[in-house]
Amino acid sequence: MAVLTEGQLAETQALRLLERHGLILVTRNHRCRCGEIDLIMAHGNTAVVVEVRLRNNSRHGSALESISTRKQARVSRCAKLWWVQQGQRKFKHLRFDVVALENGTEPQWVQNAWQISN
Repeated sequence: MAVLTEGQLAETQALRLLERHGLILVTRNHRCRCGEIDLIMAHGNTAVVVEVRLRNNSRHGSALESISTRKQARVSRCAKLWWVQQGQRKFKHLRFDVVALENGTEPQWVQNAWQISN
């Protein structure tokens, strides 16, 4: 039996939170040459690209603070590739959310955490 890493457990917790709010899983851990997208969810006619961040302590900043502009750019590039290859046939809009998990606190879901220009 495989042992789940902390990151996988955090992604599962984020997935459950989003599903409770009516989002539907499209794919998990989508990889492309630019990087990886933790979760891609469907919310009506919107594809929601979700970055899941976990922090066990805040010594180096909060989970939300740990998402650099470089990380946002990497996820955005990967999402654009996914969108061109398969997303635009199914979805009208693309949104970037973050689920931040910190030691012992409730997950924080930030919708429209960042945007990209077309």
